[in-house]
Amino acid sequence: QIEDCQETSSSGNASHQEKFFALKRVKKSGLIKNNQEASVVGEVDSLLCVLSHPYCLQIEATFQDRSNLYLLFEFVQGGDLFYWMSQEDGGEFPMKTVQFYAAELLLVLQFMHERYYIYRDLKPENIMLDADGHLKLIDFGITKKLKMSTPSTTASSPFATDASGLYTYTLCG
Repeated sequence: QIEDCQETSSSGNASHQEKFFALKRVKKSGLIKNNQEASVVGEVDSLLCVLSHPYCLQIEATFQDRSNLYLLFEFVQGGDLFYWMSQEDGGEFPMKTVQFYAAELLLVLQFMHERYYIYRDLKPENIMLDADGHLKLIDFGITKKLKMSTPSTTASSPFATDASGLYTYTLCG
């Protein structure tokens, strides 16, 4: 469940500034029932790793009570890419727009890959647009953290493995 939150701050009488957030509430009982504890921990870990990249959703805080986990995110007001594609004639962006978003997407994926994170849920619904029209990658629930290892048979060729040391294969399509 996503809820809107608002922070109001003022410094003296001269200025008044509002900042909006999105609050994701996750019931602990649902996580346990569906065996999804690792998914939430992985999402938070991934978000904290890529926190500094401007094209990733920023996590502001995490907290919990007896029955819920809470993830506080920056508020991204531009809607998702899927919505904006549906607004275009024929459902397609002009080539210059495609090139712009492809470049931003490649930058954020390169940033993640350099830190051994593999984003595995790429689809237009998981790409939000901020107020300035730049993308924000969201939903890091199935992002995978890899480590690099070198098999003894091929010492010069590193292969990606997951935390347990097993090789990781990704199929696309």
